[in-house]
Amino acid sequence: MSREVELDNEMVDQAIEAKELIDALREGLSGGLGKMEVPERDVKDWGDHIGLIMPAWTDDWFGVKRVSVYKDKIPSIEATYELSDKKNEVVYKMKGEALTAHRTAAASALASSYLSRENSATLLMIGAGMLAPFMISAHAAIRPIKKVMLWNRSITKAKLLKDFLENEQECEFKIEVIESIEHHISKADIVCCATNSQAPLIRGEWLVKGQHLDLVGSYQPHAREANTLVIERASIYVDSLHALEETGDLITPMQEGKFEIGDVVGDLTSLCTTKNLGRKSADEITLFKSVGMASEDLIAAVLVAQNLKSPPKNL
Repeated sequence: MSREVELDNEMVDQAIEAKELIDALREGLSGGLGKMEVPERDVKDWGDHIGLIMPAWTDDWFGVKRVSVYKDKIPSIEATYELSDKKNEVVYKMKGEALTAHRTAAASALASSYLSRENSATLLMIGAGMLAPFMISAHAAIRPIKKVMLWNRSITKAKLLKDFLENEQECEFKIEVIESIEHHISKADIVCCATNSQAPLIRGEWLVKGQHLDLVGSYQPHAREANTLVIERASIYVDSLHALEETGDLITPMQEGKFEIGDVVGDLTSLCTTKNLGRKSADEITLFKSVGMASEDLIAAVLVAQNLKSPPKNL
């Protein structure tokens, strides 16, 4: 009989450290967990929310995530993850919100380790929702971030995030809340955008040479965080080619005839496995667009399981 271990978000959060997960993703996507099978995820639009079922497995692990992304609800994401080992001796049933946030941020930071300039010191965080503190911590784990600029439609929410980062996380970088993306984006080495925006927040005419853009918010064809000129000016990388079918950030430029699949330079797996793939010059503008991969969830869940040497007795 299998033994079940139930983990809430706090337990998952305590079992993951940003740099460790970034390294685990790099190793896992390079074959460190063995051959990974990742079927196409099942997606259903229920009107008020999007439902997804995301399975993935190796010879030693099987995992599946069930996630609901709500359009007008806070928190906007509800998720569960079930992981079983090879012999089905232990089944880990995890709350999936923290797992999703950690793996999303780690994937972006992993891409940034190949695409942003090594001396990147200023980060512009667009959006102050659940993902924002995870994205900031992950980017700071792989680049020498000295300053973070925060923008959100609600400046009050941006200020609350600033207070949280300064008081709860004891960050080592300066934090500034800004009221205009246009007037500050040129100061950023890395621009991270994690919003529910339906219309572009970043415009290509605002970008400067050498920047790296990390877009994580748009996961539907009608949603966009960047306009077409951004896509035209940047070298485009994706977490997987599924992004070309799901995000308006790429679908709309394709419909306009300004972008095509052959313009994608690489995906996250190829960045990890192909020598010399990534930023080519200090002046290049790079962009990483993610929509999430079940392989990332599996790698993160396995890391949680491996870090839980002695699960609490009351689970």
